[in-house]
This record gives sequence, C-alpha cells and structure tokens, in this order.
Amino acid sequence: MLERLRKLICVGLVTATIASAFGTNAFTASNTVGSSMAGAGSGAISGYAVTNVAYTTTAGNITAVAFNLDGPAGTVKVQLSSAGTEYDCGGADPVSFRATCSTAEPVAGADTLTVVASE
Repeated sequence: MLERLRKLICVGLVTATIASAFGTNAFTASNTVGSSMAGAGSGAISGYAVTNVAYTTTAGNITAVAFNLDGPAGTVKVQLSSAGTEYDCGGADPVSFRATCSTAEPVAGADTLTVVASE
C-alpha cells in the first residue's frame, strides 16, 4: 500500500511539473514586442553671434530687449541679471533672425545679458 501511494504521489508530481511547464510556456509565448530603435550620436554645437542689442526702459525697468542672431532659432531666452529671471522670448524672426523679449527687470539690478537660443 505504501509503495502504491509513493507511485501515485510521484506520478502526480510529474504531471504537475509538466502542466506547469506548458502553462508557463503558454503565457510567455503570447508576449510580443514591437521593433524599436535606440542609439546615441554626437554633432558639433556652435554658438550664435548676438548683435544690434537694444533695450527699452520705462520708469527704471527694462521692459524689453531686442537683438539679432546670426541664424534661425525656434527657442530664445534671455536673462538680465546673474540671479534674475530667465525670460522666454519665443523664437527669432525666421527671416531677419531678430528676437524681441518682454522683460520686467529693474535697470539697477541688470548686470549681464545672457542669451540662450536653439533651433
């Protein structure tokens, strides 16, 4: 009787192991992953030349700054003081490459003109 119980348990374990293997295979075989691309690259980055800078002031504040870039830029930002606000100018004009930025910087606090531009 004990021998028959051992065989029954052994057959049960083998059957459970096989069923588990097929069940796992069925779940993993149904996964699909679409194709994708990945990679890294590099390219030269050159700076813009900023020319023809003009400030507009009203009541002790710089209310606008305008300047020309030497190429197209879709994003332009300026900062007029080293610890001050960075102003979003939008983009430069696509023909003249002139950017005009509305600002609200006190003239007394303006200590730099930092221009950040990108295509």
